[in-house]
Amino acid sequence: MPLETPPVLIARLQDMIHDCLKDYVRADEPLAILDFPDIRNCGDSAIWLGEMAYLKDRYGKRPAYVSRMRDFSAEDLERAVPTGPIFIHGGGNFGDLWITHQDFRERVLEQFPNRRIIQFPQSIHYKSQERRERSARIIGRHKN
Repeated sequence: MPLETPPVLIARLQDMIHDCLKDYVRADEPLAILDFPDIRNCGDSAIWLGEMAYLKDRYGKRPAYVSRMRDFSAEDLERAVPTGPIFIHGGGNFGDLWITHQDFRERVLEQFPNRRIIQFPQSIHYKSQERRERSARIIGRHKN
């Protein structure tokens, strides 16, 4: 089988992502994205730009609510996005290596048990079995 050209590979991967998300993002609902990467890591900024481009290209919309971890407000999110998905910025902080990000992610899951929460792609790393099991319980309790 011949190797795919980069544009063909990118299109195929985009279609896979869209196929996974098509039932969770509706045209008539606003959306939110949390954990804006207000840090010096240019890789996280590039990931953010890709996420914004994806949402605009696929759904023709920009988020109605964006927040960093430190200024997140559940009330402001509810006011701006009363229905619709809550996206969480992707990258490489799922697990206990960057515990502040994981604590934030888990808090959002607990605060919004009935909302569609979509984690953009992440690498995952846990050192602690206990912490991994705790995360699994919190995720497992979420209704979506």
